[in-house]
Amino acid sequence: MKISYVSHAFYPALNYGGPTMSSYMKCNLLSTNGHEVSVMTTTTNGIDKLDIKNATINKINNNFSITYYNEQIKKYFSTGFLLNMYNHIKTGEFIIIDDLFSTYSILSIYISIFLKKKLIVIPRGVLSKWSIKNKKRIIKIIWLNFFIRPFVNFINWEATSLLEKKQILLIFPNAKIIVIPNAINIEKYENVEPLNKNNYLVKAKNCILSSHNAFNTSEQVENVHKNTIMNIVNNLK
Repeated sequence: MKISYVSHAFYPALNYGGPTMSSYMKCNLLSTNGHEVSVMTTTTNGIDKLDIKNATINKINNNFSITYYNEQIKKYFSTGFLLNMYNHIKTGEFIIIDDLFSTYSILSIYISIFLKKKLIVIPRGVLSKWSIKNKKRIIKIIWLNFFIRPFVNFINWEATSLLEKKQILLIFPNAKIIVIPNAINIEKYENVEPLNKNNYLVKAKNCILSSHNAFNTSEQVENVHKNTIMNIVNNLK
């Protein structure tokens, strides 16, 4: 099966945490099981950009390729991405959209529906109560009710846990949902030596201290949270 995968951010954009790695592992697994997976994404990497030239195609194996497009306006606009989106979706038999609150995702959903493609959307936790209320609440509510709800019958949702499934159903009660846990490479952890409590705390302290400068500049961490974290770190022994 030809799978067209659409994601605003993708591996090696690790500034977004685990989701980009999980998506990569999933696509790799699909490709090694005989499916042809073509990913289109941008060069975004949180506050940074990936050092990858526009329209670069990274061939992972014979069945798995990733195309990166330069993003001119963070989270909103990539000329190459938007110009190639229609053809990318058209060539796929099955469409996976790993995003929800972006111009890329909404246009991908509409194009997929227009072309009558089988479609899965992965919200990645953004439909939880906390996420909806955290930032731009009004915009998110408008987005869901006016841009997504009228087309919800055409969408299959992928949740990464039973909890996320419940969160989706609270917003879209009749949603069609499958639950697929995040993918990890188990082999990497087979020979890991377990840490005792003291060693774990020391390692955690060092990791947090090394990120202290990031806390000072991150817009996502409020001062009260930073102070709480640093108080905990300073008390670790």
